[in-house]
Amino acid sequence: SVTFDDKNVYFTLTNGTVLIVPRGSENSSTEENNPSDIIKFEDLNVKIALLKMGGIDTNDDSEISYEEAANYNGKLSFSTGNNDNPILSFKEFQYFTRVTSFSFGDLRNLYEIILPNTIDTIKSHTFLRCYNLKKINFPDNLVCISSNAFMDCEKLDSITLPSGIKSIETDAFEGCNNLDIVNIKMKNIENYCN
Repeated sequence: SVTFDDKNVYFTLTNGTVLIVPRGSENSSTEENNPSDIIKFEDLNVKIALLKMGGIDTNDDSEISYEEAANYNGKLSFSTGNNDNPILSFKEFQYFTRVTSFSFGDLRNLYEIILPNTIDTIKSHTFLRCYNLKKINFPDNLVCISSNAFMDCEKLDSITLPSGIKSIETDAFEGCNNLDIVNIKMKNIENYCN
C-alpha cells in the first residue's frame, strides 16, 4: 500500500516492511537541487571560507552553484586566519566573474589559482607573502599588475602574461627570487618590477 503525509510517502511492502521517502516541495527548483550546477571545490577550505564570508550562497543550501558564483559582485578577501585551515588551491575563482575586488595576501599555503577572465587589474599586495604560490593563470583581459602585487611569492618560477597587458608597475614581483621564465609581450615595464 502507499500512504503519505506532508513530509513523507510510505510504501508498505507485502512482508510488512515500510519504506519512507521524503516528499519534495512544490517550491523546490530542479535548478537549486541539480548536483551538476554545484561547484565541486578541489580545496574544501575555500568553500568553507566563502560560505563564512556570506552573500554568496543566496539560497542558503550550504553549496555554491556556478550561478551564485557568477552573480556575486562583492569583494573576496581571505585573511591570515585561513592559515588555520590552509587554502592550497582556488581554481574555482575563475567562476566569480563579477567580483569587484579580491585579496589573497598572507595565504602562505596557496599553491595555485585561476583568475576570472573579467579581471583587468591585479592591485597592490593582492598576493603579498603567498610564499608557496607556484601556478597562476593570468586572464586574457589583464592590462595591469600593480606595485608589490606578488611581493615575496618565493615559489613563483614561471609566468605567462597575456598580450593585452600594458603595465607592470614598480616592484610588482619583488622577492620572487625563483621567477626565471616570463613569457610576455607588452609595451611598458617599469624599473625594478622584479
